[in-house]
Amino acid sequence: LACTLERKGDHERAVPLFQRILHWQEVHIGFEHPQTLATLGSLARILQAPAANPASSCLNDADRVEELRCKFDNPRLLCSLSHYAVALEMRGRVGEAVPIHRRVLEGRRALLGEEHPDAVEAMTSLLTCQLKVEKQQQQQQRQ
Repeated sequence: LACTLERKGDHERAVPLFQRILHWQEVHIGFEHPQTLATLGSLARILQAPAANPASSCLNDADRVEELRCKFDNPRLLCSLSHYAVALEMRGRVGEAVPIHRRVLEGRRALLGEEHPDAVEAMTSLLTCQLKVEKQQQQQQRQ
């Protein structure tokens, strides 16, 4: 049902369903299971859509993602986390995205090596996000 709602563009109804699915999957089959990763990817895709609700509650606790004991030997996990971090950024929550980008970078370095294009991309994403955080902080200081 959640996938059908997503395809129809009914993100407001799809997000809570994906949240419930993700929670169940984390508890019963684990965060690194391919189906759990697919669900996290779907949530990230919805949240990156222009019509997504910026107040969506599935982004209320990015620390939860950071606290998960993620292995770095799973490229799908790293990809899903990267997409999730981008979704956070798109919602203006760049400070919460930084630790996730950092975790992705560490994982890609460990898995692929320092010079691999995916590791370089992760470094670029982290640095870009850190610059956004600095810019937000400067704007807040001016106010």
